[in-house]
Amino acid sequence: MRKVVALVATLVVLAGLAVGADRVAVVRAEATAAQRVRQTIDVQGDLAITVHGFPFLTQLAGGRLDRVTGSADEVRFGSLTLTDVDVAATGVTTSPPVTTASADLAATIPTATLQQAARERSGLDLDVAVDAGAVTVSGDALGLTFTAAATPRVEGGRLLVDLDDVRIGGLQVTIANLPAALRDRLTGLEVPVDELPAGLVLRSAAVVDGGVRISATGTDVTW
Repeated sequence: MRKVVALVATLVVLAGLAVGADRVAVVRAEATAAQRVRQTIDVQGDLAITVHGFPFLTQLAGGRLDRVTGSADEVRFGSLTLTDVDVAATGVTTSPPVTTASADLAATIPTATLQQAARERSGLDLDVAVDAGAVTVSGDALGLTFTAAATPRVEGGRLLVDLDDVRIGGLQVTIANLPAALRDRLTGLEVPVDELPAGLVLRSAAVVDGGVRISATGTDVTW
């Protein structure tokens, strides 16, 4: 009986050591992954990487992690700046180039980025503001000072901004009734998101404090 108890105790200790070694390896892997992300992607501020699933060492040996999640204060993909970024990915390869079988991304496009895109697409000196869950666009064009509510929408993986409730000198008019030269510049303003990692497709957009919150999903995503 004592031999059985001793054997069980030994197995418990060994199992505990194995679990401990596995968890230590996870912590090291998460730190290494965060370092590699910073080397390949322009990340500003805090970055956190979490590797899920147990045991980890068998996943590592197979060269593919079951599920990885991450968050960052700010990420820049080329000229596209995103804040409050959250990513969840499955089937993550452990060697470069890093690919994921599937991925979900949620992030905020800040107001400054929206304003820059609106100015570049319209050719006008526009101001964009987000307040109380609404986007407003204002500016001067053709001798007219105007303010308009703006609604973001996703169409075919593109982020477009529609203007409505245009007010000029206290009068409310529709986009269709604006002078053609102004109407054409303010119709279907696009905020470019084509610099997202290959494989991610934009799915939705909603106004939040500080900008527009987008979500994107994809398969066979390359980071």
